[in-house]
Amino acid sequence: MPLRFIPLVLMALPVVAAFAQPSEPLAAERQIAAQATQLMHSPAYRDKAWGAYLAGQYGLEQLGSDLASQLAALRPLTDNPLRGDTPEYAVIQATLDALIRVRYQVNGADLMPFQPQWPDEVLILLALDPSANREILLSMAGQQEQDTRFAAVYNLLV
Repeated sequence: MPLRFIPLVLMALPVVAAFAQPSEPLAAERQIAAQATQLMHSPAYRDKAWGAYLAGQYGLEQLGSDLASQLAALRPLTDNPLRGDTPEYAVIQATLDALIRVRYQVNGADLMPFQPQWPDEVLILLALDPSANREILLSMAGQQEQDTRFAAVYNLLV
């Protein structure tokens, strides 16, 4: 092989390597999705939180409906304020965060029980579809102090 082709071959090697391994990331994503699903179906809040964390961290959009179901099942925990150092708080926080990361549109009415303790997360999720959540945003606008959240709600309504 003439020496003039060596740079061309060296430049082509990364491209060939990239096309030679397409199934490995997909297999890893499937494995992580299976692990996240298994953790979210655990009875332990810590496991559920880790499952939600994995779904959000890896952007597993296919788990959006599972995350929304998990959030709905956690609704009774909002009857009393939760301390930030409890597994119950952690699982709700992780689930809301994962829903935001995968950009899953949750019904606004299903989010409202979480609004008192997680107002920013609820507002971010409502912002994913402001037209569908217009009535909720209007009611929130009347209740907000004139701060950053107030500005965000009004920006969504405009």
